[in-house]
Amino acid sequence: MQYMYGDLTKADYQDNALDLLQRVIDMSVEMLKKHQEIDNALLTMQAEKNRMAQVDEDIESLRAELMKVLQSRTTNRPEQHVLSLMGRAVTETLTRQANEGKARMKAQVEEAVNGIQAQVIQLSNLAFDALREFFMASGLPVKEGNLRCRLDGLVYRAESEMLDAAGIQCRYNISCGASEFFSGPKRFGDLVPGKQEIPLGTKKARFKKEPVLEMVRIDDAMLTQVFDNEETGEFRLSTRGGGEGDGLQVRVAKNPPGRVSVFTVVNNVMGQQIPSNLYTDMHIDLLMRFWQQLSPHLMALYQTKESLASVGIGGKDVVDGRLFAEIVNRLVRYLTPIIRDIDSHTPVDGELSLSIEHEDEGRRDVFFVRKDKLAKRIAELPALQRALFSPLDLGGAPAAIPFYEATVEVSSDIIKGVLLDGVHQNSVPGKPPFPKKDKS
Repeated sequence: MQYMYGDLTKADYQDNALDLLQRVIDMSVEMLKKHQEIDNALLTMQAEKNRMAQVDEDIESLRAELMKVLQSRTTNRPEQHVLSLMGRAVTETLTRQANEGKARMKAQVEEAVNGIQAQVIQLSNLAFDALREFFMASGLPVKEGNLRCRLDGLVYRAESEMLDAAGIQCRYNISCGASEFFSGPKRFGDLVPGKQEIPLGTKKARFKKEPVLEMVRIDDAMLTQVFDNEETGEFRLSTRGGGEGDGLQVRVAKNPPGRVSVFTVVNNVMGQQIPSNLYTDMHIDLLMRFWQQLSPHLMALYQTKESLASVGIGGKDVVDGRLFAEIVNRLVRYLTPIIRDIDSHTPVDGELSLSIEHEDEGRRDVFFVRKDKLAKRIAELPALQRALFSPLDLGGAPAAIPFYEATVEVSSDIIKGVLLDGVHQNSVPGKPPFPKKDKS
């Protein structure tokens, strides 16, 4: 398969750029609309609080003025003097009325604030819905990922974290039930059959001066935890004969590959490392074989996403921190060099298109989307938010505003294009390639 403006056959997600652009814009517009509504609601909430503070201040000011008048007319008069009696009665009434007025005002404002807070929660959930729909299958290349899985009774539960090429972190709940392997408890012997033993340490033996190896059977040991990331893989085994939370934790290094460390586990707490000199090549090979057999099941588990738990930037939750504009900044920063390069090779003004030739089939696929359609979608936003998309040069956007301070490097070999909703495809068997568009 040959792209008309360069061989991108080795690029990840090479067929998804134009569809990704459409989906980024759709998600961003919906999310930013909710962001604007949240901001408006928060401004209304603050206005209500300011109004309560102002009424409280006015009540206290009036009470102070009236108290000053009363004091001036009752000073140096006997307690039973008619003016003193009237002054005390008016003071009590004034204080009671002021407190009741402030209490009524506070109740009204609290009711309004509670309603606005409920509205903000609802809008935040709708903004997260837009994020969930996009990031459950974003199509963005993954830079880093890790996965945690544990046995909870008779069921495995897992979650994964992904850092994509735009610098956005997503945490997913994993559906272990969708995995044939992780659908039920597994033992070491399920992947490496046979009677298997490894050293647990050394112990003193009768009639021997030197300590001897203390071996532990692991073929019937239960797989209770798994952890996987770019650098290491770990698995925990609950060994037969130990306590409920006793066993071994095995750590396998990936860079450099092949280094294995084994730790004791007591009461579900990882303890000391078992000396490596107790392990022969046969023991290391046994543990590595188990990990190699387990790894494909882990890779499949990464793909069985059940739900999106959170979206973050730099460790901060996007919804809680209302970092919606920064999400758009990062996605636009990632897409800009890709879309501009596609634009520079698109033969028709007002379109973005990608032509892919299938040499073995004698046909060519053309993927394209109209810029005005994308610009019309962006135009649903106010000017400040529309400016977030201006680097894409789709037309109709205000001047760019500064990007969020983060760099995302995107090499030209990941430029790609695809057909999905709103992105059209033509197959043109045997037709010569489009000429390069003159941008002069």
